[in-house]
Amino acid sequence: MCELIRRSLCLLIIVIVAAPFTFGQPDVLTSHNEPPSRMRGVIEKFSEDRGILNRFYSAPTSPNRAARFKQLYRDQIQSIGRLNYDSLNHDEQIDYVLFMNHLNHEIRELEREEVQMAEMASLMPFARTISDLEDTRRKLEFADPAKSAAMLNELAKQVSATQRSLEAPNAVKPKRTVANRAARTVDSLRRTLRSWYTFYNAYDPTFTWWCESPYKSVDDALGKYTTFITEKLVGIRADDRTTIIGDPIGREALIEELKFEMIPYTPEELVEIANKEFEWCVTEFKKASREMGFGDDYMKAIEAVKQKYVEPGKQPNSSKSRLTRRSSTWKRTIS
Repeated sequence: MCELIRRSLCLLIIVIVAAPFTFGQPDVLTSHNEPPSRMRGVIEKFSEDRGILNRFYSAPTSPNRAARFKQLYRDQIQSIGRLNYDSLNHDEQIDYVLFMNHLNHEIRELEREEVQMAEMASLMPFARTISDLEDTRRKLEFADPAKSAAMLNELAKQVSATQRSLEAPNAVKPKRTVANRAARTVDSLRRTLRSWYTFYNAYDPTFTWWCESPYKSVDDALGKYTTFITEKLVGIRADDRTTIIGDPIGREALIEELKFEMIPYTPEELVEIANKEFEWCVTEFKKASREMGFGDDYMKAIEAVKQKYVEPGKQPNSSKSRLTRRSSTWKRTIS
């Protein structure tokens, strides 16, 4: 019994002596890291929810998609708006501000896209029909083959009728920017319809029997309509990949974008800053041009520099020579 007590006392003394070294020292990892932001879980859950919706609503032009995303953003704003901002630590406050900024920006983007879709409505009266088909498919509501074939026939007629109405001599032509945007959107609708058709085609032989020919008619009509818009309304070739057609968003929207990026300048102030910086660049160009013997004609100096290129196949030797010179300079410096 005495031996047991003696051993227990020795163990207790060892624990007491070692405790300051074992438990009293701060965790090395904790001391080198900021406390984790509790906003992280909120943002990660939001990203997962948005990913699910993005995969489910696969038709980019679907009004149902826009409405559901807008609801997601507003629900999230309402949820984090109930947080006590002052009780958050510094990292959490930063996450809060950035996340709220992102959510509000996404809602404005959806509203801007709605305005753009309204501008293109007369060019795409069939858009809702196509997006609804894809939305219905994503809900696992199986398509009726006979009704789908009838719908595709009507859709082909509607696309062709829309093109003929724009070909008429007295037709009201849309703005070039709107037409260019519409051409891209019609092409997107064509891909959406192809996705819907491919899902059922060959999987259901009855669907293929009813819809194969009507679908080809719609696909052909959409392809011709896209080419018509691009070449006749926009004024460029359908295969043109170099011409840039701008789509201005307006001064107010540009100011909102600057606020989102936390740039504290107006568009006019940014242009003024850019002009001032460009003047400095021109001054430096002229300075280098004079040193090269071209006076103030810095464009000639730039062309002269362009001609000082290494012949094809000689680049490795040129790189080797530069490395050799730098190595020699470094050795002389060290010695």
